[in-house]
Order: sequence, then structure tokens, then C-alpha cells
Amino acid sequence: MKTKESTGVSKRLLAALSLRHLHYFLTLARVLHFRLAAEELALTASALSTSIRETERLIGAQLFIRKGHQVTLSEIGAAILPIAEHLLNTAGNAMADMVHISQEHQQTVRIGLVPSVAHRILPLLRLLQRQHADLKFDFVDLPTRALINDVRSARVDFGIGAGDATAGLPMHRLLVDELVVVLRKDDPFCSARSVSWAQLDTRPVAHFLLGSVADLALGSPKAQEVIVKAAYRVSFTETLYSLISSGFCVGIVPRLTAEGLLGDELTWRPIVKPRIHRDIVLFETCHGPRTPAVDSCLAFLKEQAGQITDSP
Repeated sequence: MKTKESTGVSKRLLAALSLRHLHYFLTLARVLHFRLAAEELALTASALSTSIRETERLIGAQLFIRKGHQVTLSEIGAAILPIAEHLLNTAGNAMADMVHISQEHQQTVRIGLVPSVAHRILPLLRLLQRQHADLKFDFVDLPTRALINDVRSARVDFGIGAGDATAGLPMHRLLVDELVVVLRKDDPFCSARSVSWAQLDTRPVAHFLLGSVADLALGSPKAQEVIVKAAYRVSFTETLYSLISSGFCVGIVPRLTAEGLLGDELTWRPIVKPRIHRDIVLFETCHGPRTPAVDSCLAFLKEQAGQITDSP
């Protein structure tokens, strides 16, 4: 059992732990080589080693296991790593915010979002910005899994992406998306209001390497009924749409992607039997909003969820 005196000593020691300590710890944890990490930090290997030993003393645990030139994270070091990353990112963002507020009289909200939702979400945020001239947004477009990591580590204040029950973050649903087929307007499938998965099995199909099919399958029992045999797997929307326009294939994309970027030659149809849906959600940090500006932005988007929801 810890005494009040020992707790006070621990607090005094941790008060000496600086952002510099965390920066050096994170750099070495990423590089796992003292000389290379020291070169990156513009230090000597001896200075870096001294700082790491001091960090271990202040925390009260060994963070790295050293065997000659080989360096690995200890069990405690691996457990501390995401906490240190979150703290350093939060501090960096807070310092940048203080500069913006003092010099530019603006409050910054950092938002990660999957590209397909941009045409639904950005007009709302622009409306909010018109109402609050001191509000500034920084946007990062990412696949859902990378976005979740950035929310956890506080690189962004919140994220908007495909709902994932395994994320371990608070979520709030904004709208519903579904898989659709993108095709040329002269394609025979256009004569019907929808296309079945069985029909798609007779045609060459393209979809994205990341996102879309994979994201929509998260937590969807219906997705397990479908096996997509892709003739083409691409990384970018422009490539996928060019393949379709040139007649190589039809494409499977989220409806939001189809809505946002279709050209004059292409259209889309719902895919049925089964219809596969995903929730587009706000991912929030477990630590709560970082600033009042972030809190206001989250509240605004939640209030607007009824306006942007378009259930298929």
C-alpha cells in the first residue's frame, strides 16, 4: 500500500519528466538503435543514453532492454509507448494552439476523415466556420484504420470514418453508407434499379485495395455472404473510374464515393441480395475534448447528424 509520503515523492519525480524526455524515448522506441536515434536527434549517443536512463529513473522502470548494440522495448516500455505518444502529441498541438490564439486569434480543430465523406461533412464545417470567425480547421484524409490510430494518439482531435466496434473509442453515428456498383451509362445493368451480387459475379469487377469493401465488412454478418472476385484492385478513385470508363470492368465503391466524384459517363446502382451497409461515425478520444472549440465542433456535428443522414 502506498503511503501519502511515497505518493508525494513520485509526483515530484514525475514533475521533472519533460517533453524532451518523451521525445527522446519515442525516437529511440521507433529506431531501436542508439547511434541512429542520436543522429536523428542531433545528439551524441552518450547524451541520449543519459537521457533515457534519467527517464527510466523518473518513471521507476526499465524501458529498454540492451544487449550489445541490440535494443528492444521492455514490456513496461511497450505499455508506456502509446501513452507517451498521446501526451507528446497533445502537448505539441496545445502549444500550436496557443500560438494561433495569441498571434492570429484563431482556435484550431484537427479533424481526420475518410475521403468519401468530405462532400457531406465539409459544407457543414464551412457553415460553422462562417458563424465563428475565430475557428480554424486542419484536415487529414486517411483510411479508417489509420484515422483511428491518429485519434488514439491525439494527432487529430476527432475522426470521421467507418464505424468499427474494435476501435475502443467513443463513437457517434452521423449517417449510413452502402456498397454500390459504378458503371458506364450505356451498361446493360443500367436498365434495372439495382444489381445483385450474383449478377456482378458474371462481370470483371474492380474495387479499392484499402477501405470500401473491407470497411463495409466490419461487423456486418451480411458481408460474410459475399465473395468478391476482383479483376482489378487499385488505390485511387481516378484509376478505378478510368478502368470503368474504358470498359474494362464495373466498380464496387461506397455510395458516398459514387456521389462525390462521378463524371458524365458514369452512374451507380445499389447492390442487393444482400445490401451491405456501414455506419459513418465520429470517433472521439477517450480523454474528452481537448479544447472548448473541439467540444463545440463535436456538439455541432452531432446536432447536424439528422440533416446529413441519408439512409439507403
